[in-house]
Amino acid sequence: MVVNIVLVLNQVAVSLILARRIFALYRDSRIIIIGTLGFGASLVSVTCWALSGQQPIIFAMIPKSWKSFSHPSPPRNSGIRLAATWEAQALFDAFIFVLTVMRTVKICREHNMAINLPGMGLLDILLRDGAIYFAIMGLANLANILAFYFARPPLRTMFTTPASCISVTLCSRLVLNLYEAATPDTTTSNTSFELMTTCVLTVRTEPGTSTGD
Repeated sequence: MVVNIVLVLNQVAVSLILARRIFALYRDSRIIIIGTLGFGASLVSVTCWALSGQQPIIFAMIPKSWKSFSHPSPPRNSGIRLAATWEAQALFDAFIFVLTVMRTVKICREHNMAINLPGMGLLDILLRDGAIYFAIMGLANLANILAFYFARPPLRTMFTTPASCISVTLCSRLVLNLYEAATPDTTTSNTSFELMTTCVLTVRTEPGTSTGD
């Protein structure tokens, strides 16, 4: 139970970061903020329902061919309810991705801009990273959900921790990419400063303008 709560808290933190990116992309539109927070709150309520009323965890035995050892696994009914938490996460990821695509396409049309996914523009990074995050997390969530529904007890929770780790890692990559795109190139700035300093010194030391005259 404690492990499930920690995993859910990790996913909530990731969802808040993704939501903040959307708020910035829509310039803190009240409609988007209220809609996103309302949709997220409804999914959190589903998650709370899924975590409540859990049956005691059983310790299933891995087959002997896999070196038998005790492995905690929820009963099938509890596993199906736990799958709802990851289904909620998948829905929120899809919601965020759709909003990202809609806003990016609208901005590009308004300014007659072309979307260049390999590019380093801010919109290009937002759309590219959002697509990568949605694709990878979609596969991870799908594997996790299918395991809860159809896997045997020893393997029912095998994708839970990896899916959470992948989500946190990808979200960190999103933040770092945005930071790199928004931070000026220090090398370029230093070069410009050196050129400006050289020009100023050259002007001051022209013939006939020396400080000794």
